[in-house]
Amino acid sequence: MNNKILSAMVVPIIMLLLVLYQTFIPSESDYGEWSSWSRCMKYCGPSWQGRHRNCSTGYSVFGKPCIKKSRVETRPCEIRGCPIDGKPSKWSEWQPCKIECKDSTMERVRYCNNPPPKHNGFHCYEPLIELKRCPSTVMCPIDGINLYYGYTECSKTCGGGVKSRPRHCQPPQYGGKPCNPNDPLEQKTFCNTDPCPNVTTTKATTTKAKTTKLPIKKAKTIKTTTTKQEPTIAKELINN
Repeated sequence: MNNKILSAMVVPIIMLLLVLYQTFIPSESDYGEWSSWSRCMKYCGPSWQGRHRNCSTGYSVFGKPCIKKSRVETRPCEIRGCPIDGKPSKWSEWQPCKIECKDSTMERVRYCNNPPPKHNGFHCYEPLIELKRCPSTVMCPIDGINLYYGYTECSKTCGGGVKSRPRHCQPPQYGGKPCNPNDPLEQKTFCNTDPCPNVTTTKATTTKAKTTKLPIKKAKTIKTTTTKQEPTIAKELINN
């Protein structure tokens, strides 16, 4: 008897719930089409974008107004990763000296991976290698080295000559390696490569100077007449 009563009540309850749903909750047919997705809110890194659709009729199936005038959906988006600058890791332990001597060094390193640079981020600004002198008082060996200096004079003054400089061994010190005997005994190089000037013999041309004879004018001779004056003093003496 009770089962029959319950089964008879189930159908009316379902119908009532359906009416309430249609009355207060608008159906999908009451809304228009979804809009296009909006742009991501950030130009890089994780962000979100949304879309919406409006209530097309303004009312539900049974004449009740829409609970919400529009529906909105969101979803995560990412256009590109934001630049991440690199950061250095912790320093490693000091490495042992390669040679136990005064001028030798020991080093420790770290890496640009905490985090590594990404998406065009900058590399680490901080130094990644650190050096310090080894704690020793012994002088480090210095190997011998061949040096070349003191060029000779050029073999020619023009037209391409050769000059050379001999090899000199700077001797090793403190147990260093000797100079390399396979190095050339001298170094040669070209010099005075400018072409020599062309020397041509030129014939001296002699020009005869034309002499023009000018007419010689005869000098006029001027005759001078001298009048002899008789001594008047003598005549007077005689007359007296």
